[in-house]
Amino acid sequence: MTMFGRIEEMLLYANDIEDDTKKRSVLLSVCAKTLSTLRSVLAPTQPSTVTYGNTVAALKRHYSPAPSEIAQHFRFHNCKQKPNQSISNYIAELRHLSVHCTFGDQLDAMLRDRIMCGFVDESLQQRLLAEPTLTFKETEEKALAAETACLNPQTQLTLIPQLHHVFSKPTQFLLLYGHSLMRSWINWWLK
Repeated sequence: MTMFGRIEEMLLYANDIEDDTKKRSVLLSVCAKTLSTLRSVLAPTQPSTVTYGNTVAALKRHYSPAPSEIAQHFRFHNCKQKPNQSISNYIAELRHLSVHCTFGDQLDAMLRDRIMCGFVDESLQQRLLAEPTLTFKETEEKALAAETACLNPQTQLTLIPQLHHVFSKPTQFLLLYGHSLMRSWINWWLK
């Protein structure tokens, strides 16, 4: 169907072809393999007697059949984060899988729930489950922040002594850098 998209977008538009009969003729003359498939799909009707809109619809049904909603739900609900997969890539994969799921206005809730159930990091999962209410956006933000904080603990520990001269109280540090570095900073402070 990619070929058809290019024909419609470039050839028909570039040549100002708006008449459906001409569009159908161009489509059938340019795509020889497609014409043979179309004859089989439309048999016993001849492709030349079918309107342009019905021709396109028949080709789309043949080349890009609608996926099973149940199968799409199955794939979505069984998706778990892979061991070396980042949280942002996991969320992108879930979004991609949700395209044919027809969740409607429940999409954010379904994404939130699937993210929570599919995390590899069980401690992050437990922290998020302890929250009384979370939206998808909040879940995504907290998960990404936790992942970022855990990416390179060595880098975080080397920052702590440098920050000692700037911050004299742990609360100042907490306000600016959050809980992710607080434990490391307190351990250094207590040494």
